[in-house]
Amino acid sequence: MKASLLTKIGIVLVLYACSSTPRNTELWTERNIFPDGDDWAIENNFEYSTFVEVLSKFKEEKGYIIYDIKDEAIGLYYVDFIHYNRIFLRNNARLQLLTLIDKYLQWEEQAKKNMDTLEKNIGNVETYCYWNIKNGEMYKSHKANLNVSFLSQNKNRHQLVLVFPTYNSMSNQFITHKPETLYLEKNSAINLKNLLSDKSVKESISKIIKNQESKKEKYN
Repeated sequence: MKASLLTKIGIVLVLYACSSTPRNTELWTERNIFPDGDDWAIENNFEYSTFVEVLSKFKEEKGYIIYDIKDEAIGLYYVDFIHYNRIFLRNNARLQLLTLIDKYLQWEEQAKKNMDTLEKNIGNVETYCYWNIKNGEMYKSHKANLNVSFLSQNKNRHQLVLVFPTYNSMSNQFITHKPETLYLEKNSAINLKNLLSDKSVKESISKIIKNQESKKEKYN
């Protein structure tokens, strides 16, 4: 059954809540790459669709951006059929993803102008996944490449497609997870690009830090 809106909101609030747990000292190592402590928070959202094969149609959903207030990485958070997914990118991968979104926008403009249809891979981005099912164990993955693709539904509708790999758990080689594919319309792709930009990231981090400091001051 699809996760309810209240469940999604609950997970978002848990992720947003501050923690007294200290941050990993070496965040981006192969064996210690996932966040803890209060250096991470959710701010902003983006729209996407998933394809429901049983109904043979797209279903609109909403994902969120997870920010590292030390500006070392960024994450995409969304709920698929039964899983809660957190897709983390190092800062250089964020910049690479921005380049691929720009390429999609160039192709979209050209395809509309020429009345073409196209299904083509744009490029890959290195990611990590942190996932679980409701009330279930959390799993951390080894790195794996996210595939960014261009897909024409018709001559006037061209989507940015995020095809996630099958992630392998660090703790158990027999546990794997493949998050659902995300389909973004042009406006959503532009919104995601803006959210991942240097300017937006810095502004969001500044807002998060200000809110955290304001909460602490209330209890001094």
